[in-house]
Amino acid sequence: MRKSLLTFVFFSIVFLPAFSQENPGKRDNLTIEERFIASDLKDKLKIITSVDPSPESYDLYKKALEYTVRNDVFYSNDPFFDEIYVRSASGMLVILNSSPKARMKAGSSDISAMLDFISRRPDPVLLSHLFRMKNLKYSPEVIRKAEFILKNSRVPFFSVASDIIVKNSVLDKLEILNIAMERESLSLLEKGELASRAMEAAFSYKVSDHRETETVKNLLKTCVDTIYELRWSEASGLVLRYFDQLIAYENKDAVKGTLLKTIKTLGILGTHEAAVRLSMYIGLINSFVEKGLDYDEDIILEVVSSLGQIGDLTAYENLSAVEKLGYSEEIISLSREAVSRLKISR
Repeated sequence: MRKSLLTFVFFSIVFLPAFSQENPGKRDNLTIEERFIASDLKDKLKIITSVDPSPESYDLYKKALEYTVRNDVFYSNDPFFDEIYVRSASGMLVILNSSPKARMKAGSSDISAMLDFISRRPDPVLLSHLFRMKNLKYSPEVIRKAEFILKNSRVPFFSVASDIIVKNSVLDKLEILNIAMERESLSLLEKGELASRAMEAAFSYKVSDHRETETVKNLLKTCVDTIYELRWSEASGLVLRYFDQLIAYENKDAVKGTLLKTIKTLGILGTHEAAVRLSMYIGLINSFVEKGLDYDEDIILEVVSSLGQIGDLTAYENLSAVEKLGYSEEIISLSREAVSRLKISR
């Protein structure tokens, strides 16, 4: 362990000039890395906070992390030092995770040594960055160490998963959601909340390529499946938003299976807002059928079935109109049954 830490500290030659002996006026000519070394703790924190982590700021974050490694034993529970550590470590992880060139520049052995130090100083802020390493091109040793830190973290899994869902790539969001649904330690309420957060994150996610576009679609499908299994009615608004996206597709055949599952989910959630939206939808289809236009029988059957399951009187008028139109006998029979359920609920 000691050897690996020393490797990390000295993965470049660190030269510490005696800045305290210099004329203060000369400090304007110093690089930002030199100013960091020359500053006291408060100013060090200001410097590392003022510069966003990026490949261009790699040297600064490396220098800051080296500083925390060297001085860890001298600053016990110092809030400024602790914050410098968290900022520098999280910033370095952001840079390494976002830049293959930075990973090559650092080298696997030094990244591994950095993780050795992080394992001694685990912090919740770093966990989402460590999880990200699993899906990037790191050495098996680096990935193993990152997973070890995650596995042995004392932070509640719900908090870790929430952070990953909010901050990480869509691939990480999908992976952690699947992991969370298998966790027996999580309550149904926690699982439902994670599914809701993942769905919100999917809607706002800015994709970078076609692969992420497909992963966003898979994440949304997984969220709907999860919400269906959990009967998580608090997510009704999110499922309705997804429903509106699906019916906007010109090629309904491309999303038909997902649309059917989404309609079924709205039925099982049983909310008034779901009944209102599904009633509006069947009312729209009724107007098409009146004009002699084609309709998809499977979709109509699912909508009628879901409205009958919800049992909300808001659907009475549009469901009652079904038997007066040119639908199949199966649809008319199901609509009558659904209307009878509305009468019973009245």
